[in-house]
Amino acid sequence: MASLNLNEQIALETTLCFKCGCVIALPAELMRNRRNDHESFYCPNGHGQHFTGKATEEQLREQLSAAQTRESTAKREAEYQRKRAEEELTKRHAAEGKLRRVKNGVCPCCKRTFINLKRHMKGKHPGFAARPAPASGEVKP
Repeated sequence: MASLNLNEQIALETTLCFKCGCVIALPAELMRNRRNDHESFYCPNGHGQHFTGKATEEQLREQLSAAQTRESTAKREAEYQRKRAEEELTKRHAAEGKLRRVKNGVCPCCKRTFINLKRHMKGKHPGFAARPAPASGEVKP
């Protein structure tokens, strides 16, 4: 007579039935699958149950997604601030250029050069200093 000895090791994970408290032992891989896919399994007394909480993998995926969202938001904010700083610098350079022209005697209204710009402004454009500057940055007569 021939005999066959079979030794197999199976890693089991246990949990308790939520209804009767009976110990449920499932192979570790099956338990991991049920935690991830939230499908039903049964205790020895026939009570169906499933895992409702998020699995570790789901939690990690959500954390990664949230971190990527925060990172892309930070990049967009940094890009916005960079563009805004560039625009402000461009406006400043334009204003400095206009100021330089006025210092050199160029009328901001009629764009002509005068030796005595102050006298010209008083005589030809008396209300110029009282007018608010246009929003576009250009000086209009």
